[in-house]
Amino acid sequence: MAELLPQIDVKPLYRLTLIGLVATAFMSGLTSLQTFLYYRQYPRDHLILKFFVGIIWMIAVRMHELSVYLSVGLCVPL
Repeated sequence: MAELLPQIDVKPLYRLTLIGLVATAFMSGLTSLQTFLYYRQYPRDHLILKFFVGIIWMIAVRMHELSVYLSVGLCVPL
């Protein structure tokens, strides 16, 4: 009897997923470092500018969380 769903080997995708996760984590770390250095080096900037920098940093963190969630979630075999 033929199988309803073909079996797909996802093991070759593990290496690509790991490389992507490491690259994303590195870039997220750089973004966090730049945000931290901005707040330390420019304490006299306007509050609205600091607010926008914080919002952009939060968006970047959420994008990293989403990429990790989707990458790890896609490689879990059924």
